[in-house]
Amino acid sequence: MFNVIVIGDCCFDTFIQIQQAKLLGSIEENKMLCLNYGSKIPINKINVSMGGNAANVAASLNKLGLKIGIYTVLGDDENGEQIYQKIKKRKIETKFIKKEKNSKTNCSFVIKFKNDRTILVYHHSRKYFLPKLDKTEWIYLTSVGKNHQELHQQIIDLVEKKKIKLIFNPGTYQLKTGFKKLKKIFEATTILNINKEEAQFLVKEMINKNIKENKKLLEILKNYGPEIVVMTQGRKGACVYDGKEYFKMPALPGHRVDVTGAGDSFASAFLAGFIYQKNIKQALKWGIINSSFTIRKIGAQEGLLKKQEIIKQL
Repeated sequence: MFNVIVIGDCCFDTFIQIQQAKLLGSIEENKMLCLNYGSKIPINKINVSMGGNAANVAASLNKLGLKIGIYTVLGDDENGEQIYQKIKKRKIETKFIKKEKNSKTNCSFVIKFKNDRTILVYHHSRKYFLPKLDKTEWIYLTSVGKNHQELHQQIIDLVEKKKIKLIFNPGTYQLKTGFKKLKKIFEATTILNINKEEAQFLVKEMINKNIKENKKLLEILKNYGPEIVVMTQGRKGACVYDGKEYFKMPALPGHRVDVTGAGDSFASAFLAGFIYQKNIKQALKWGIINSSFTIRKIGAQEGLLKKQEIIKQL
């Protein structure tokens, strides 16, 4: 029996560090990265790795000592084969992985400049269809592409029929469909994990009001189905609410090298902490600790911690 089966997209990440660029704009949300048009821009450093929300989460949960399987759809190209082999090497169950003929594997180019990154993303159109899964305690549903409505319904049917717990960390395409199309999966969700920007977007759709206060956001989201709602805020940390208790925790101090995958490392460690300790306050600490170490290295998986390493930091 699996502890968790992860469902979502994987991609092949290329990390590019540059120095010859400029930032325009004074407001953080509206800053623009500018390069000289038509020029050759020197690259100071380049790294490649397996990435994507599903791969990051599966790698993290596996490193935290849980038995993990993954359902993802890869292209039948060299990048897809590399991802498949890396997942297999980590001893994550690969039998649910589908390779789609005559298609490209998703990829991203992460441009690192100064203290942040800009990501160029290529998503190949996919046909998702849930295979027959082995017994599992949890399903972790994360980012998938445009054609996900049938997959969502299959997951809802499965978790309700088999009494499987669901953690849902929606991606861009899922959020773009709007709350009305997410309502059913919210009702089947045990843990909802999102960031504050996503929480505000969903709540605005739910009640047509702009809400800024953290606890109020979590209370509204919980009213629509999830048993537990977790919200991340980058440098400001994270908070969690289960209908009875509300906890918040700041991010740990430390040098930020690369924030790619910080949300995945947080959410996966939160789930692992909850599985091991059945306590949302302790689970929040697990998430904060894991993400704080992840951002100290380049790539979403290089800084991931083992179970005992997190316990030492508690």
